[in-house]
Amino acid sequence: MNEDKQPDAADHAFALVEQVNRLAKIAPTMAAWENDRDAPSSEQLSAARAVVSGGPELRRALWALETTAETIIKAHDDVQGKRLDAFFEDPIEGV
Repeated sequence: MNEDKQPDAADHAFALVEQVNRLAKIAPTMAAWENDRDAPSSEQLSAARAVVSGGPELRRALWALETTAETIIKAHDDVQGKRLDAFFEDPIEGV
């Protein structure tokens, strides 16, 4: 991504996909610890730290997408409301 450009919804979606792919790769390592509950290996500890450190980035990207989605829904609702208002304000011929 270009540093001069503000990230858009597609950028945030790709960031989410990237984070989810990372989580999918390390999840089996964490699952192995869940099944045994022994002292975590260095690989399991590294995977756990990766999840904890990646969480804020994941939440930021999801928040940005949710905010964009809410803005789109609000814009749609506003347009629909204006259409309904205009419909009911116009006189109906023959009535």
